[in-house]
Amino acid sequence: MEINEQKLRQAIKQYIGKLITEQEEEFKGMEEMPSDDSEMISRFPKLKDALVSLMGKDYQAFISDIKYVAPKPTTFQVDLGEEHFNLMWAGNKMGFVCEVQGKKYYLIYLNEKEQAIKAINRLLRLGSETPDESEAEEGGDIGISPGEEESFSPPPPEDSGDEGGVSPDEL
Repeated sequence: MEINEQKLRQAIKQYIGKLITEQEEEFKGMEEMPSDDSEMISRFPKLKDALVSLMGKDYQAFISDIKYVAPKPTTFQVDLGEEHFNLMWAGNKMGFVCEVQGKKYYLIYLNEKEQAIKAINRLLRLGSETPDESEAEEGGDIGISPGEEESFSPPPPEDSGDEGGVSPDEL
């Protein structure tokens, strides 16, 4: 089947029009972002799933505020009193990426999810102290236990055209 130039141009225009419409609809939803934590959680159910996964069912006892801080990639700042960590939506394939004290953890990988849980635990217990400072306080090693190998996770696969933003309906 042969496609002539005019049909190709028309198909491209339709596709671009569809993308623009989707982005406008996504932006309209962002203007009406809830200010209350419970509204934020109900609007983004996958955010609640991530918080329960990282902090347990009683996560609300430790969280003082959840802020919607960036539309692309969709990013939430989870305040734990004086400290905070970020959850960034990386698309349906990658889910959330948790950033604690500048280190990113891809939650779809079990070992990184466990490391994120430990990092949040340290943040709650010790505040913004570096692991070296807390190591001196605790008198123990926070790093790798003897006989345990350092885990390595591959970089996340590249999304096909998805810039990481997500509308509230996709969460």
